[in-house]
Amino acid sequence: MRLPIYRHLNHRIEVFGLSLLELGLVCLLFLLASSLLHQVRFGSAITLAICFAAGALLRFFHRRFEAHYLEKFVRFVGLPDGLHRRLIRSMKSSKARAS
Repeated sequence: MRLPIYRHLNHRIEVFGLSLLELGLVCLLFLLASSLLHQVRFGSAITLAICFAAGALLRFFHRRFEAHYLEKFVRFVGLPDGLHRRLIRSMKSSKARAS
């Protein structure tokens, strides 16, 4: 009897097409929306619709952009003041030189 060889051992874990960080954001959004909309009529339905839309948007971004886009964006936003502007400016100038 031969044992199966598992592939993609370094492949990231996904649930419903979302990474664990993205799924955590949807869960956090659910908690915030349900606590804010608990007294509104149909608040649960509105909360579920908001979370479904956020999940669909995150899944679209997940398919559209490269892997770990959310982690890279958080790191980019956390740069010191002015550094991100210089980084964007240098990227634009390098694209202009390449054209």
